[in-house]
Amino acid sequence: MKRCRPSHTLMGFFFQGALEHVERLVGSEVAAEIRSQVPCTQDALLPVLSYPATDYLRLLQLGSQALMARGRSFPAAMEALGYGAADGLFALSMGQMVLSTAEKDPHEGLAEVPGVARMIASFGEREYQRVADNHGRFIFRGELSGPSWITGVFRAGIERIKGCQATLEVDPGAFVPYLDFTVDLRW
Repeated sequence: MKRCRPSHTLMGFFFQGALEHVERLVGSEVAAEIRSQVPCTQDALLPVLSYPATDYLRLLQLGSQALMARGRSFPAAMEALGYGAADGLFALSMGQMVLSTAEKDPHEGLAEVPGVARMIASFGEREYQRVADNHGRFIFRGELSGPSWITGVFRAGIERIKGCQATLEVDPGAFVPYLDFTVDLRW
């Protein structure tokens, strides 16, 4: 949260998806407690409006703590929150466009991700590289939510692409605070 600036924002569907997933995993009482501690979630969120990234990071912090209290590791908890947050993305036309394109050609669909990310988050830089016919690489810089959360979002996307069997690997060279990292996808 220390690296988050007031100008850093994220669209509301990520908040909604993560909160709904927490509610499914650990119950409505825990989700209500998290909402009470995250200012922008106390009123109804609009999916395509932007909200403070500091609030989202607080939601991730509280959600991961709730999942860790139930036996998940921190990376597994963050991945679960990313997976849940992706529900909102793939319900919107921009997320459906990426999935539809990826079904036809994984590289073309994945190449759309950096542009979509610029529309939904005001922080971070994302770059896609075609490595081989069945291998792509994302380079993340200044990604506040970190590699485990991103892995969860990608897993949710992969599951939605018909017939896609893919593996994800985060570069083991990623260091704390995990703002800059690469993710390799192979299919």
